[in-house]
This record gives sequence, C-alpha cells and structure tokens, in this order.
Amino acid sequence: MAVTQPAQLVVFGLDAQRYALPLASVERIVRAVEATRLPNAPAIVLGAINVAGRVLPVLNLRRRFGLPEREINPADQFLIAHTAWRIVVLVVD
Repeated sequence: MAVTQPAQLVVFGLDAQRYALPLASVERIVRAVEATRLPNAPAIVLGAINVAGRVLPVLNLRRRFGLPEREINPADQFLIAHTAWRIVVLVVD
C-alpha cells in the first residue's frame, strides 16, 4: 500500500481571506516594489517588474477576486509563481 505525502502549500492572505498555492508552483517571495505600468494591459495587470533579468507581469488578485483596492505598501510581498503558461508575480498582503 502506497503512503501519500501531505500537500505542501504556500498560504497567503488578501484582506481577511486566506489562499494557497502548491509549493511546487511557487518560485520565491520577494518584497514588493513599484511596477512599471503597461499601456493597454488588462485591468488585472498592474504592470511589470524585472526579476533577475526577467520581465514579469504583476497581477492584481484583489481585482480578480472582487476585493477592495488598496495601495501597495512596503510591508506587502510579491509571490512569484509558475502557471501553465508563464511565470507571474502576485501581490499578496
């Protein structure tokens, strides 16, 4: 009989809500910085940042989940994650 391993997750917050991603999908977590705006980008895209020579889109999960907007502050974190299509940066509290 095979023994299953417990799921390894990275848990993050947005307001009072908690969300999780599989650990294998998360590249790293970095301190929030100002993103460069991208003209004509979808509303969910705040802009882009350079991470180790890679230009990555910064996604606003608050807009995606219908949560109240707020300014990014220095205590916020950026979670760099792999999706099926690309690497993205998620703004988390």
